[in-house]
Amino acid sequence: MVGGGVAAHGRARVVVHGLEHVEPAATYVVVSNHQSNPDPMAHLQALPLSLRVLAMRELFQILLLGRAMRTIGMIEVDRGSPDFRQIDDAAARLLAAGHSLLVYPEGRASPDGTIGDFKDGAFIVAVANQVPILPAAIQGTCRIWQPGRRAIHSGEARIVVGRPLQTSGLTHHDVAGLRDQARSVIQSAHRDLVETMSAKTVP
Repeated sequence: MVGGGVAAHGRARVVVHGLEHVEPAATYVVVSNHQSNPDPMAHLQALPLSLRVLAMRELFQILLLGRAMRTIGMIEVDRGSPDFRQIDDAAARLLAAGHSLLVYPEGRASPDGTIGDFKDGAFIVAVANQVPILPAAIQGTCRIWQPGRRAIHSGEARIVVGRPLQTSGLTHHDVAGLRDQARSVIQSAHRDLVETMSAKTVP
């Protein structure tokens, strides 16, 4: 598969398309829709980047996942009372050190798999640090680990990586447009993933 690959993640098979858009030595703010708890680990295994995650505190409370995320330097966010200064400073340090940052701009996993509104935070960080946005769409993890349930099933997840969105020369006035552009790219790729994976399950 050109520009793609397969990664084993627990009981899940993760297929990734669009790796030709990723420069492994580059630094990005990666943004993706959010379906379920396995999303961060799927992205970490699928993308050939030194990747850190901006993740809600609830994920850190999952025993093995939380321990692993702290060990590799993930940024913990209190969704109810976020410390934006601390988040911005931590993100700037990671990006300056050559790590890419993965953010789920919806802020939480979608309860029904659809893509919700995006918050500005990831795009503010990208513009402030003049780092490209790397849009990625994910589909299938909500079937592997349904939000709100404990049971984890085997299955396939797919990730599609889009072309980087450049931030060079952009200012805070451009954040909303950049956010909407990224959401549009992800929504279009996600729509194609849903159609492809639904067709695959039809006998």
